[in-house]
Amino acid sequence: MRKQPAKVNYFFGGAYRTLIKTILGSFAKTFGLITVLAPLPFKAFFLFIKAFVALVVSIFSLDFRDIWDNTKDTVFALWSFTYTLPTFLSVLILTPTMCLILSAIQLVIFLGLMFTIYVVYTITYLLDLLFRKIKQISNTCRYCQRKIKNPIYFCPNCGVEHDMLIPSKYGVFKRRCECGAKLGTTFLSGREKLESKCPYCESGIADTSHVDITVPVVGGPSAGKTCFIHMAISDIEQNSMTDHKLEYEYDPGIDDEFAMNMSNLKQGLAPNKTSDMRLRFYSFYLKPKKGIKHLISLCDVGGEIYDDSESLGTQAALTHSNAFLMVIDPLSMMDYRKELEQNGVDISKFGPSSKPIDEVLSLLITTLENMCNISAKDMLNRDLAVVFSKGDLPGLEEKIGKTAVEEYMTSHAGTTRLQAQNAVCEQFLKEYDEFGFLNAVKSKFKVVQFFASSALGHAADGSAFESNGVSEPVYWIVDKISASIDLTEVWDEKRG
Repeated sequence: MRKQPAKVNYFFGGAYRTLIKTILGSFAKTFGLITVLAPLPFKAFFLFIKAFVALVVSIFSLDFRDIWDNTKDTVFALWSFTYTLPTFLSVLILTPTMCLILSAIQLVIFLGLMFTIYVVYTITYLLDLLFRKIKQISNTCRYCQRKIKNPIYFCPNCGVEHDMLIPSKYGVFKRRCECGAKLGTTFLSGREKLESKCPYCESGIADTSHVDITVPVVGGPSAGKTCFIHMAISDIEQNSMTDHKLEYEYDPGIDDEFAMNMSNLKQGLAPNKTSDMRLRFYSFYLKPKKGIKHLISLCDVGGEIYDDSESLGTQAALTHSNAFLMVIDPLSMMDYRKELEQNGVDISKFGPSSKPIDEVLSLLITTLENMCNISAKDMLNRDLAVVFSKGDLPGLEEKIGKTAVEEYMTSHAGTTRLQAQNAVCEQFLKEYDEFGFLNAVKSKFKVVQFFASSALGHAADGSAFESNGVSEPVYWIVDKISASIDLTEVWDEKRG
């Protein structure tokens, strides 16, 4: 781990220094005492020899007064020697032994305590990872499109950056910034409440405590992606609480055009055609009654990007997106388009897309294979919602709309609505010779679900638009991905 602007936790540094200092200090005192006591036996022995010699001399000289004094000196010196020698020997042998024993006991207790602390640290670190995994907590930068593992958090006191705010040697549950402020190191200890930014492009992150669902919306020029995204979000805003008990909150980004485009749509004006050659994130929160909130990002991009494989390959969000939503303009299917023209339908009013759907799909698949290093034989392991737009085209309702679905369910007992929707849409593709497209989506994506929708309800004529079937594809993707949002009642079938 890189050095952090925080104080290393006592148990990851200071505790070891304290232990070493204590043990070395005890041995230093022991050897200091030995050094002090070592001369005493030798000094007492020298004094004993000196007094004994003086006593012998006084005896031979018959100096009775000196004999008495020298006798006392000799006895005292002998007693001093017999006292200091055992004392020195006991200090020399027993004290270091006791030091070793007590130090060993202290070391065992210390290591046991440290082991417990490290077990707690490891469990906390793993629980934080597991909690985020189970709750599906993750983050995607909507500006550089990168998946963020560890955001950079700011100290609320001094503003210094902490780029690895996780349980570590700087703290298990909390860490102390160099300024003295305490910062939570886990999801449960308050880390997610801190201000943060992307470690790659340094863009601010408003919230890091959510389930991140990133859905690129795919489709050729004029397929209706922008209209679909805006009307789907608007529809979800209106019905998420009443229909599904989900709290809704829009999360605008920099240069967000959602409010402006919705204002135009409410006046019967189509939104400006998307010209961005980078994914533009339209993000909103959905929060279930129990569980954390989900940040759903529908990513729009100019359809012209499907003429430029190099530009498409720079869209980093494609590599870690949760699913894809492909908007198909039925008018881009040449056989169907010719049929309407032969029947006298003025298709120019519907802003037809001329980009073949199989070309859009082929470029997307090839790009994903290259970006994710996936073999052409392997599945992409992503879910795909295929949405037919412009459901207000004359006669399309009877082919793939609700009318067609209900008729199919009536004639095929036991068929669910999603199954019926797939059946009529697949039949529609086959009828107009789009076998290549149908085979590709079914072989490359994990689960494919078809939908029919009309984002506007009619061609732009100044009257209010009325969307139909725009929120269901988004709900289907959220239901497939989320562990805590269950929308089975919408589809009237069990989760797969």
